[in-house]
Amino acid sequence: MTTRTMTQSTNDSLLRRALRANGIFCTFSGLFLLIAGAPVADFLAVESALVIRLIGVALLPYGFNLIRETGITPLHRYTGPLAIAGDIAWVIGSIAIIIADPFDLSAAGKWAILAVADIVATFAVIQIIGLRRMR
Repeated sequence: MTTRTMTQSTNDSLLRRALRANGIFCTFSGLFLLIAGAPVADFLAVESALVIRLIGVALLPYGFNLIRETGITPLHRYTGPLAIAGDIAWVIGSIAIIIADPFDLSAAGKWAILAVADIVATFAVIQIIGLRRMR
């Protein structure tokens, strides 16, 4: 391992770990939504499990890509910023869904969406800190 590679991997370790954790969370969430779409739809009070399963399908490649990107040294310069942007978009979208309530969600469903948005926001914050440490 060269000095540059060691320095790079040390400087980006927080970002790399946060991205990997985010990727694992997205992948498992996607699998869960895909497999348990009907019970999740019932819990959220959403009429169609198809919407839930489609979200699960969309999360899988995103999660796989984040995990794959963390195996590349050095990290691609846009990996962190794009993941942060995606996380922020998820949080904003979650808040918009709760406020607009186009699916007439259950109270428990709204809390569940907020809980997931909180986890995603935490990933975004940690990734921002990791990105700043690299500079």
